[in-house]
Amino acid sequence: MKNNLSIILLLVVNNVFGQLSVSNIFEYQLGNLPNEEPTNLTTHFDQLNLSYRYNDILLMGRFEHFQNSDYGASYDKITQWSVSFNRENIDLLVGHFYQILGRGLLLRTYEIPGVIREQAGLRTRYGFYRDINGVRIGYENEWLEFKALRGRTLREDLPPAISREIRRENLIEAAQANFFISDWMVTTAYLRQNRQNEYKEFASFALAANLPLNVQIYGEYAGQFGSSSRFFDLKDKSAHALYLSMNTFLGPVFQQPLKHGADLVIYSLTKYVGGHSDLIAGAVLGPQELMEQIRETRTFLGNMADPFTGFLLMRSLETLKIRMQAEAENARVLADFLATHPKVETVSYLGHLREGDEGYEVFKRQCSAPGSMIAFNVTGGEEEAFRFLDGLKLIKLAVSLGGTESLAEHPGAMTHSDIPLEDQVKIGITPSMCRISVGLEDPQDLIADVSQALDKI
Repeated sequence: MKNNLSIILLLVVNNVFGQLSVSNIFEYQLGNLPNEEPTNLTTHFDQLNLSYRYNDILLMGRFEHFQNSDYGASYDKITQWSVSFNRENIDLLVGHFYQILGRGLLLRTYEIPGVIREQAGLRTRYGFYRDINGVRIGYENEWLEFKALRGRTLREDLPPAISREIRRENLIEAAQANFFISDWMVTTAYLRQNRQNEYKEFASFALAANLPLNVQIYGEYAGQFGSSSRFFDLKDKSAHALYLSMNTFLGPVFQQPLKHGADLVIYSLTKYVGGHSDLIAGAVLGPQELMEQIRETRTFLGNMADPFTGFLLMRSLETLKIRMQAEAENARVLADFLATHPKVETVSYLGHLREGDEGYEVFKRQCSAPGSMIAFNVTGGEEEAFRFLDGLKLIKLAVSLGGTESLAEHPGAMTHSDIPLEDQVKIGITPSMCRISVGLEDPQDLIADVSQALDKI
């Protein structure tokens, strides 16, 4: 149950403009909070907003009263305030504000027009906050826009899952200039962050233009640098694009890309980690500084696994290593059988790589086992491949992989059907190709099933 009350008063006298608004929210919630005994929750929130302008001076403020008797989170305080002066080309502001700096690559720095303040134990919280408390100055004319700022981020948790100690750097110093030359705009921006006397510095340079025929172009170069590094040093090996590795087929048992220079590793947990074809989930692994950003985005989007899926994954992790080892051994036996069968033209299996083959050195350096995926081309074409797949009895026809049961599929018509045929050929997918994800069945049973299906070609 929720009640809302808002009152707005306006005052306009010559060069004076005033606006006063009052709002009230009362909410009564039935039911228990997470991890708490059954209880109800009552919250009461009052907000007083003041906007007052006299000539070139604007005063803004917000007073809040929040009452939550059950959790002792009540407060009465001024949560926002600012004083600004604007005359002709100059703008000066002291107080709370938010600001966009740079475009795209440089971080859309503190571009948060309202931060929802939230604490553990509360389902809802109504306070909206400007994100920086400091000083901002701006100047503009027909060919230049300039702004500079210095301030501290407000010490509120955003998102709630991230503690305030790691939310953001404490002190922000930045400047940006936009130059307008005919139909072109040149932008330069600089940002310096200070967190407990540890500095990070960023800068960017961008060009944008509106060309004839409604053509728009934009380009930007941005980088991070420090006092001991040369700015925009293209030879700086620490500056690189993020390298993401999809490690579903071999990881985490037979390959660990983070040890070989990957920035982030992505898993479809639905496959080998889940291992029982009874859940849908994914995971990303990486260093803390990157994972904090991913966790923040995940909190906003809400795309995390439900508790029961988490339970199933915990169950599966207990047997992950022994499952993958057993499946890899079964795959080795089946791949060796396929390699000698007269109705199989080629077999693609990591365990069959030999010195001098493409990928052999990488495989030996990075992988501890070949895994349990096999692709092979039967004699003939698509019709023969379909006949083989239709003839399987023990192995199931499905596009998934990594489960305890063996699965077979036709890449050209199933997993990669959205790729044009000419492109399929370029990446090695042929009409006669079949793929098998080898499971935990007895390897001789698998050989018998594959053998009788090949006999139908």
